[in-house]
Parts: sequence; C-alpha cells; structure tokens
Amino acid sequence: MGLTIPGAPPPRLAERYIVRIAQGRNDEYLKDVQAFLAAAKKTGHQRAAGQIVFGPDSGAFVSNTYYSGWADLEKGRPPDRSMSASELAAFNQLAANGLITVISRDIMTYDGEASVVATTSSR
Repeated sequence: MGLTIPGAPPPRLAERYIVRIAQGRNDEYLKDVQAFLAAAKKTGHQRAAGQIVFGPDSGAFVSNTYYSGWADLEKGRPPDRSMSASELAAFNQLAANGLITVISRDIMTYDGEASVVATTSSR
C-alpha cells in the first residue's frame, strides 16, 4: 500500500481519495489543502499523497491515509480528527465552491502475504 515504517507493523487498512480539481485551479487547491496536511502531520496520521501523471485520471490528486484497523478508521476522517473548527469549515467548502469537481473514496485492506517485497543483493 505504499507505506513502510521501520520497526512498526504494516497498516491493516488504507483509505484512498482521488480528487479531480477544476481546470486551472490546482494551485488554489494545493494552497487550501496545506492546513489539513499540517494538522494531520501533527496528529501522527500516516499518509502519502501525490498527483497522478498518466492514464485516465492524469492531473487528479491522490492521497492514502493508513490505519491500524477498522476501529481506527471508525474514529472519523482525518480532517475531522485533526483540524480546528475554522480550518475544518474552510476545508469542507472546497467542493462547495466548485474547486473539487469529482472525488472518489476507496477502502483497501492490507495483506502482507500478497505484498511484493524487494530482496536485498549481496553484490
């Protein structure tokens, strides 16, 4: 699932969002989402984020938040758990003001047995 923390058990779940932004408004989105990313980092949320380069979703932003299990996921979405009331209100307006045009959410489970792990070389 893209996250390895040395000495920590692998996450059990990941929540993936793919967000498509209105044309020409990527910089605005990145500016607005910085408050959430800073707040999430302070609370210890394990996450990875980036922008899709190839394929039908190219240009969209993707983020994965990793959880230890269903109980952790049931505590609520990261913005609700990490942002102040005013930050959360601004964050929740991103879709309302036309900045976000499409958002999708997936929950994935992690199976360590099915994961590909790179082997080390003794060269």
